[in-house]
Amino acid sequence: SQQEGLESLVVNPGEDKWDGPYLKKGVPLDPWDSEYYYLNPGEHGEVDIYSLGADNREGGETENADVGSWE
Repeated sequence: SQQEGLESLVVNPGEDKWDGPYLKKGVPLDPWDSEYYYLNPGEHGEVDIYSLGADNREGGETENADVGSWE
């Protein structure tokens, strides 16, 4: 769910059928050491995972550009 977020890949959110952790080293940071954003339901698919780039702001160009799982 949106509330459980990406952390549910590392810590059981209380599900009986959970078979994790799915990420042994924890949830990674984006290349600019910021957390990834998670949207469920997504605007571009069932789930959106994205980074806001180096400036950590919406929009931008080059290394400040947003990067999403739908691209």
